[in-house]
Amino acid sequence: MGARRTAAATAEESIRRTWVKQRREARSARVPRLLQEWAGAHLDISSHNIVVALAEGGPMRMTDLAHEVGSDLSTVSRQVAHSEALGLVRREPLPGSPRGSVLHLTRTGERVVAQLVTAWDRLLDPVLREWSDADLVAFEAGLTRFTVALRGEIERHLEGARA
Repeated sequence: MGARRTAAATAEESIRRTWVKQRREARSARVPRLLQEWAGAHLDISSHNIVVALAEGGPMRMTDLAHEVGSDLSTVSRQVAHSEALGLVRREPLPGSPRGSVLHLTRTGERVVAQLVTAWDRLLDPVLREWSDADLVAFEAGLTRFTVALRGEIERHLEGARA
């Protein structure tokens, strides 16, 4: 039991360190630049983040997009204006709101995202190629469980801070 406890504690610490490293790497400009190079899409990091967030979350209001990309509304507003100028994003009026709008990817934005997804697959394929079906299923289950639990814990604390 003691060895298992030690192995579990070692695994938990490894998960913590790996999670922090991966989050830092994903937020750096290095990975998006690599994907863009492979995709033939030359975007600034903010436009990259905007199109990816809209592709993953679907059409959304500016405030929701700011939440998704983890930035303040004024910054995201400038980034969206730039992405609009590049032809990646368009605004449509929000029904029932005189000033509100919903952000959508344009066809060009959708094409860029498709190219980025292909580039992401190019990055992941060699990593996962040697994994057995059982390893892939177990990893997906564990990662999903971890992500759902972490999201829940974050929301619980954020709700507590708002109360």
